[in-house]
Amino acid sequence: MGRDEGRTGDGGRVHTKRTATVLVLTLLVAGCSAEPERDQVPSPSPSLSPSAGETETVPARTTATFAHGTSTLTVAAHPVAVDGDVAVTTLEVTVPADAEEPVDLGYLLIEDVTERKGARAVRLVDREARTALPVVRDDTVWASDGALTVEPGESLTLHTVHAAPSGEDVDVVLPAVGVVAAVPVVDSTQDDDAALDVDAARDELGGLPTSGGQSYDLRAFTAAYDDQSSVAVEGDDVTLTLTADVLFAADEHVLDPEGTRVVEDVARSIVADGAAGRIVVAGHTDDVDTEEYNQSLSEQRATSVADALRPALSDDQVVETAGYGESRPVAAGTDAAARAANRRVEISFTAAGTASPSVPTAPGASGPPSTDAPTSTDGEPVQVDAGDGSGTYTVGPATVVRTAAGLRGTIEIELVDGHGGAVSALFGEYGRGLSAARGFSAVSTHLGLHELTLLGETERLYPLDYETDSGTRRILGDELLAAGPQAPGDVLTVSVYWPDQGEDVVTIDAPDRFRIVDVPVEDEAR
Repeated sequence: MGRDEGRTGDGGRVHTKRTATVLVLTLLVAGCSAEPERDQVPSPSPSLSPSAGETETVPARTTATFAHGTSTLTVAAHPVAVDGDVAVTTLEVTVPADAEEPVDLGYLLIEDVTERKGARAVRLVDREARTALPVVRDDTVWASDGALTVEPGESLTLHTVHAAPSGEDVDVVLPAVGVVAAVPVVDSTQDDDAALDVDAARDELGGLPTSGGQSYDLRAFTAAYDDQSSVAVEGDDVTLTLTADVLFAADEHVLDPEGTRVVEDVARSIVADGAAGRIVVAGHTDDVDTEEYNQSLSEQRATSVADALRPALSDDQVVETAGYGESRPVAAGTDAAARAANRRVEISFTAAGTASPSVPTAPGASGPPSTDAPTSTDGEPVQVDAGDGSGTYTVGPATVVRTAAGLRGTIEIELVDGHGGAVSALFGEYGRGLSAARGFSAVSTHLGLHELTLLGETERLYPLDYETDSGTRRILGDELLAAGPQAPGDVLTVSVYWPDQGEDVVTIDAPDRFRIVDVPVEDEAR
């Protein structure tokens, strides 16, 4: 006995059959920031010194001001200048004269704690294409480098280079600063000012890349509150994951009655979403028992689910099966939670009939869980003890804006008392259940907003993410909050993008840390 089902530490088996929550999902790719303003602004000096009395009228720039420290940061984004396969972003960052101390942008904008300072983590969001465009990297990281320190009363101009977006505008995401939204994209060969920006970037960076960078499709991920199912949507590709416990009895490969009903509901959803071509059903097990046994069990379970799907599908919807045994775990470790997440069946297909794939909800599915964590309403601040000895913080106000890309959220965090530091402890414990299977680096999961969710009717909506060429995923939002508020009164602005399910109000939840209920969803001002 024992087989593929989870065991307790003393060798006994624990197996609890639970009712499935198969997700309702209406997925649009999303976004986060302060509202932009378009202004005629004076051209800054190329050095850290402010212009000496001279002003020059330049084309409209997109500006946004963010709370930072005990003051603010103002970012003026020039129109993004396309030059062949690449695009140059020019950003003027200003620290007001009354600020108490300089701002080290090079530390805020790093992509990894092991890298040197610089604007390496600036990203563009191609709103129409729903893609993320990081800084181009080949033998060079094509972004302003160094400490990038801005003194009070001064401005600094930064340049970053990205793959050329396909849309008419982009959001510019600056970690630990904010998002400058809806920045226009222009052709530098047709715009003299954009051509000047390209030349300035070329001078600062020692050239430009000879080929374009990467553009990554954004993925939306949701998981049911009972942690029995999840849905991931990346472009038109949909992957529905069902834990084995919701489909089969222990050590069995024949669907039980509840499992059969769940799969039949999934089949109806696949038909409604107009799935085109192949539908792949893949079985997976945990690491209990032998590799040979687990491989066989995974294949048999995949076949059972496929057989239950086929009667509801059309002739041109071909169902294929695969079994991977224990070879592709999604959760590390051998504890009961990790093994439960690894025992699963994945159903993958391409949604052709609608831009909003959906999966019906099983009867008896649970709604949002109650919480004992500090809670506020209407986007108002909530006071939270970080729980790591760093201090007490005010989290909020929170704003959520509906854009062409989806939902964009912004939250201010102020240190009330304590010594401050990294604020990752405010945003929940990473690595629980199916959400741990998203594929992020260990550092970013410790220091980022990976668990800051929206609460749907039967599921959590996690921050949007994308997969890089290395196979590691990154969230579209702050993921390296190593430089939090350092003294009482200091403020840090954080940003994150979520899927948009069309609500007028949303609830923001960091599990067991805080909850902000009934945050109004605003329409983007254009």
